[in-house]
Amino acid sequence: MPSILSAIRSEHQWLDNMVSQYGIDGVISDNRFGLHHAGVPTVFITHQLRIKNPLGSIMETLSQRINYRWMGRFSQCWIPDYPDAPGLAGALSHPAAMPAMPCTYLGPLSRMLQLPGTGTKEIVLILLSGPEPQRSIFEKMVCEQLASFKGAAVLVRGLPNGGGAALPAAGAALVYDHLPAQALNRLMCDAAYIVCRSGYSSVMDLAAIGARSILVPTPGQTEQEYLGKLHSGRQHAVVCVQEAFNLEALLKEAGLANYILPGHDRGTALEQAVTGFLNGC
Repeated sequence: MPSILSAIRSEHQWLDNMVSQYGIDGVISDNRFGLHHAGVPTVFITHQLRIKNPLGSIMETLSQRINYRWMGRFSQCWIPDYPDAPGLAGALSHPAAMPAMPCTYLGPLSRMLQLPGTGTKEIVLILLSGPEPQRSIFEKMVCEQLASFKGAAVLVRGLPNGGGAALPAAGAALVYDHLPAQALNRLMCDAAYIVCRSGYSSVMDLAAIGARSILVPTPGQTEQEYLGKLHSGRQHAVVCVQEAFNLEALLKEAGLANYILPGHDRGTALEQAVTGFLNGC
């Protein structure tokens, strides 16, 4: 906790200096608690109004109170989700108790776009991400199964700087350490199924392009496990725990699944929020 508080204080001091030096009129903070300022309007962006905790609801309520206390130093809060519960983040973004500050639901935010199709969707796209050692553990499982996989597959390792451990044999799959956003967007739109983690950014990307997905939450990440259960229950995705991952079986399940994909309203609420904020600066 002391290191976290120190980082928040450092952020706040840095912003004080920037506002004084450059005459900044307003600040939009992406979940950074220190970037508030008494002299200019500040916005806090988060989908985590209630943070899932493995210790249960008592700890979630305590952390929510602490969260709201820090958020209360900002002028307003923007929430990247649909306004109607459960949206894409469920109880995370639609808690029983909202912050006292003005809140605006922006709709989901994603850099991905629906692109015109290039033909029959046949590719299975596997996107690895997240902290070690779980990224490498899952990669090893995936590659062992790709070695005998007969279909077309693309594996993106989630290593933007390269330099990862030697990749196990992955059969005929096409493998990339990392892809720029435009190339990844194209692949996601062309894929029959996307296998990935159930982090909220991934969920928003999948919703943006209407992808049929197989979600594998990172073990021990309570939020990802919660989002996996939420979207499995709403028939947005097929979900599997990492320990039981079986690509062939999951693809069969996904082929029989009745996907009910959420619609995606891009940009209107965000544009209105940004315009209103700029007019108030």
